[in-house]
Amino acid sequence: MSSLVALYLFLLVVVGAVAAWKRYNRPAAEPPPSRQPPPEADPPLDVDPIVAAGRAVKDLYEEAPSPASLERNPEFQEVARRLADGPTSTSDLLGAAHGDELLPAMAALGALALRPPDPEVHQRLRDAINRFHPWNRYFRLRVLHAWTPAPAPLLPELLGRLDGHWAEEPWYAIFGDFVRLRLDA
Repeated sequence: MSSLVALYLFLLVVVGAVAAWKRYNRPAAEPPPSRQPPPEADPPLDVDPIVAAGRAVKDLYEEAPSPASLERNPEFQEVARRLADGPTSTSDLLGAAHGDELLPAMAALGALALRPPDPEVHQRLRDAINRFHPWNRYFRLRVLHAWTPAPAPLLPELLGRLDGHWAEEPWYAIFGDFVRLRLDA
């Protein structure tokens, strides 16, 4: 039985890597026209910074063909940086990452990736690796990657935690991208 699980996981990684390779080797689409940079002003005091960050990434999310393209978007990076540098606690960012709202969750995970590692949050992110929307999972993996510099092992532990959803599209492509990222590091 154990060798069957290992074979399944190996095939999952191979299929994900092939899908990711195909996606990255297709011709790039023209970038969308540049919008005005996000305002530098702080949100009004009655608006939670995480909610404001979620609102700020709404249009970016709707235009992005993949979570990787959203992550690379300079406007998203700026929103994540401002949230990471702001007064919002790591605990509040984790709460948003585990919340029901996708846009604030992605902004919060983008901010967490820019903050110093927190062992408790790191563990809670690993424990919840099988929960949430695929894009949320993508950003969750990016936080784990940022907080676990190579050559520290991360893949073996994650492989042991994955559920059956990771064998389906788009999860296997997201994990295949992550495997390549870890192997390239």
